[in-house]
Amino acid sequence: MKNIALGKYTNYNTIIHKLDYRSKFMYLVVFMVISFLSYGSSYMTVTVDGIIFLIIIILNFIAKLNFLELFKSLKALWFMIVFLCVLNIFIPGQTTGDIAFTIGNLNVYYATILNLSIVFSRIILILAMTTLYSQTSKPMEMTKALEWFFSPLKLIKVPVSKLAMAISLALRFIPTLFEDTSRIMKAQASRGVDYKNGKFKDKIKSISSLLIPLFISSFQASDTLADALISRGYNPDDKRTKYKERKINISDIIFILLLILILSLCITQAVLKFDIYNFYNISLPN
Repeated sequence: MKNIALGKYTNYNTIIHKLDYRSKFMYLVVFMVISFLSYGSSYMTVTVDGIIFLIIIILNFIAKLNFLELFKSLKALWFMIVFLCVLNIFIPGQTTGDIAFTIGNLNVYYATILNLSIVFSRIILILAMTTLYSQTSKPMEMTKALEWFFSPLKLIKVPVSKLAMAISLALRFIPTLFEDTSRIMKAQASRGVDYKNGKFKDKIKSISSLLIPLFISSFQASDTLADALISRGYNPDDKRTKYKERKINISDIIFILLLILILSLCITQAVLKFDIYNFYNISLPN
């Protein structure tokens, strides 16, 4: 639980941290879009996803973030990964093409492996890009970014300020919930609760001994947060003002232009579906 990096802001004096909150939110939107585009063949889609992943690694390096924490965070998704592997192997979406290997009487095709690779790469990309955004953006910056991008919805009477505050607080409390979960698990384990061994019925009781204190702790934290907001005069229905408004500088303009370039290249590739492997006559399994 302590290895979850999502929602934890790291205070470093880097170019990425100094970017305007609108520029960083635009990065999140652009990379979210290009991660779900189809770039022709499965091989090209995996290749482009790998290039996007490399760009995120470079941004993490510039922001001085520990990228290994991302792979530690993947431990929480092991059940979903195993479930997807079993589902795609026993119920393949495509039963034609070259066979990669055989499990008993069951054939596993290269198409199945490629489809799994695309799914896993997109899960990793989403986790990587959101982790980078949350670690380089303060909770108040997230609120400002959401409020600024959702501002057109005010024309149809959508409470943008409340929505932005709720989303930013939810992101902020992700690491707090994981820390509370880890603390409660250790406390219950010291009292003899076993979360790993035992029958299914015993495991259900063990989980209930974890969930009930976690819910109580979450409600107490929300009450404390509400009291803190009220004591500081926060009123979601009033018009909010800003003490200092950040302006977009030259580094933000360069970053936005790079985002537009990346988005344009990815959309062009998705439309033209250029296959570099066919262009260079590289033989790959069907």
